[in-house]
Amino acid sequence: PATIDGTYSATIVTLTEAGGSTDLIAEGAAISLVLTPGGATTGTMTVPAAYSESGEEEILSLNGTYTYDDATGIATFAHAADTFIRDTEWHAKGTLLTGTFDGGTYSISVTLESGT
Repeated sequence: PATIDGTYSATIVTLTEAGGSTDLIAEGAAISLVLTPGGATTGTMTVPAAYSESGEEEILSLNGTYTYDDATGIATFAHAADTFIRDTEWHAKGTLLTGTFDGGTYSISVTLESGT
């Protein structure tokens, strides 16, 4: 797509470890992200207690900025919260943004879908 502006929600968040895969949305994870034409982001990521560093549910701010290269279809994100989102290369196709974070002993694959 020429632009990726819009409101996105996670439709797939899968954690893959040596023991198998876990559907993190079924476990309570959620990502809501708004991308503005000016390159700003707003939104939140909910991390279930069982998967957070603190052991309690965390709601992290995704307020920040993004860049998008329409020639390659790749988007990158910058925000203050330490999330895998900012450490992942995102690929745009139609109304979808997809990315896989490699954490070494685990990976997190995400599909964000835009309704706009």
